[in-house]
Order: sequence, then C-alpha cells, then structure tokens
Amino acid sequence: MALKYWEKHAMRPRVLEIFEKRYGFDPRPVYQAGLIAEFFSWPGGGGNLNYPRVFNEGLASMLKDVKERQMSLEMRLPNIPKLYFYEACQIVMKAIIRLSHRYAELAREMAAKEKNATRKAELIAIAETCEWVPSTRPGI
Repeated sequence: MALKYWEKHAMRPRVLEIFEKRYGFDPRPVYQAGLIAEFFSWPGGGGNLNYPRVFNEGLASMLKDVKERQMSLEMRLPNIPKLYFYEACQIVMKAIIRLSHRYAELAREMAAKEKNATRKAELIAIAETCEWVPSTRPGI
C-alpha cells in the first residue's frame, strides 16, 4: 500500500510531471537513450542544467559566455574556484561538441558505404544534425 502511494508522490514522479508541464516534453526517452544523464542519480542535483538555454542557444553560445565570465574574473585567490569551475565547464562543453562531431564523421563513413538510398539519406541527415547540434541552436 505504501509503495503505491510513493510511486506517485515521491520526488522523481513529481519532478518529471513538473518538467513535462514546464518544458512541454517528457524527458524520460532522452534519459533512457543516454543522451542526458538524469539528475536524480547525481549527488546534490549536480546534473541540473538550464535546458531551455541549451536548446534555445546551443553550447557554442554558452561556451562563449563562460569564456567571457572566466576572463572577467580578477586573478585573486578567492576567485580560484570560479576559474577552475569555468575551465571545467569549457572542457565539458567542448567535449560534448566534439563527441557529436565524431558521430557525424561516423554517420558520413557509414553513408559512403551504404547501398540503400533511403538509409544513406538518413545517415547523411544524422551527420548534418550532429555537425549542427549541440553547438548551435536546433533548427526547430
């Protein structure tokens, strides 16, 4: 009886419900595909992102903003943690973009070998998407 109650009232289902109402989509398929790590399994909510900003601007814009913030900091001891944080943000965002480009390269290699015209077109579309997203705003 208690388990049935908490299936609907625990933090996870409530947050998923609120997320879907706020952003207009269910994030579970994205989590299940491994594209984004769900924040429920991160200690202290460390996986929380500003999803609307990522989707509306792309990582290249955010990367530029992080670089500007890092460069605007005075080189003083109290700012060292912030400097390291901004450096880590840059490393992660560049890695995400590079990973996407690697998938694009793979899709193009697969397309070059593909005999089926429909599948070849799909692979080229995948490559083009991976070259554009996540660095740039998705073409919605």
